[in-house]
Amino acid sequence: MELALGDLKVLDLTHFVAGPACTKLLADFGADVLKVERLEGDPARNLGPFFRDRPHPDQSGVFLHLNTNKRSITLNLKSRAGAQLVEELARDADVLVESFRPGVMEGLGLGYDTLRSINPALVMVSISNFGQSGPYRDLPGTDLVLYSMGGPMQSNSKVGEYPVRLPGMVTQMHAGYVAAVATLMGFFGSRYKGIGQHIDCSIFESQAMSVDRRLTGLLTHQYHGEIVPRSDVRGAGYPQGVYPCKDGYVNVWGGLQFFPLTARMMEMPEMADDPHWATRDAQLDSQRKDEFDVIFLPWIIERTKLEYLQMARRAGLLSGALFTVEDLLQDPHYQARDFFPEVDHPATGPVRYVGPIVKMPASPAGFRAPAPLLGQHNEEVYHGQLGFTKADLVRMRRMGVI
Repeated sequence: MELALGDLKVLDLTHFVAGPACTKLLADFGADVLKVERLEGDPARNLGPFFRDRPHPDQSGVFLHLNTNKRSITLNLKSRAGAQLVEELARDADVLVESFRPGVMEGLGLGYDTLRSINPALVMVSISNFGQSGPYRDLPGTDLVLYSMGGPMQSNSKVGEYPVRLPGMVTQMHAGYVAAVATLMGFFGSRYKGIGQHIDCSIFESQAMSVDRRLTGLLTHQYHGEIVPRSDVRGAGYPQGVYPCKDGYVNVWGGLQFFPLTARMMEMPEMADDPHWATRDAQLDSQRKDEFDVIFLPWIIERTKLEYLQMARRAGLLSGALFTVEDLLQDPHYQARDFFPEVDHPATGPVRYVGPIVKMPASPAGFRAPAPLLGQHNEEVYHGQLGFTKADLVRMRRMGVI
């Protein structure tokens, strides 16, 4: 079956998370992504969690997830021979994606002007913390730094407590997906308009324009000159927010205009007509929340997530459960949609992975190959594609080039 990006050739010089997230999206939908790794491998190979908690470069959960459907070669870009090999590979590529610090590619002799002279139609995508220009260009950045500067962190948490960030690597993953969209726009501009170009993707800017509440805050300041204040994480009204239940937590959205539905769900319809609960008064909201919790918490703590969700749905109340990973894996909806397909990797055996983020029936994404072993495709590329003899490969390996 024809794949949506089956004719896209990508030379992948990225590492860690944001860049590989970009090229993973392309690879999963059919692009031929050739991952160029340093001789010791992408540093993401050393990121946990590891399969069965055994640290190994071919068993990093982060690396395995981010590099499905890619090929891997090893190459010392700091050697002149290594840079020349990149030039040869770029000659036949549609897109080159890199995630080094600004200026590194130029220092290696692989800047956009050099590569454009070899392949005028090439689209080069550079993913960096703050972009290729500006006063922050050369500053280091972690997920925490970039989320706090570009995201809604200043309003995360209760008033009087320290702001907190989202867990994991949300900033990096989001930036990778933004870069994938930019890459496709560049590719189609090159393919159909003849426009080769250097695309500058800033992780910081991808957060500053994020719709994760950040957009609301920016628009509020733009049109009203106001900074969105930190607010109660449970929001207005009651019950509103995350509550504990018998086997975990649920997210309840049952206050304000939805309060009559809450009363119906709890089989206490009289509360909906009781002015003490039903009358809205902003000054009394905080006190009423505490009073209502005295009734609501004992009620909800006796119910499981599934029991609560069934009652909420019957009452027409918007609610959700805070799923654990095990809950997700066992959920019948995700099972019906085959969202966690099993992938067989030589270092781990069969393991369930997160599936493609969208479904395209006519050109479906999928797992054609697991994440590559380090340098798994050296011979295929250097010998089969570029024409070096096997003796040449041995010599280059001894010289520390591959």
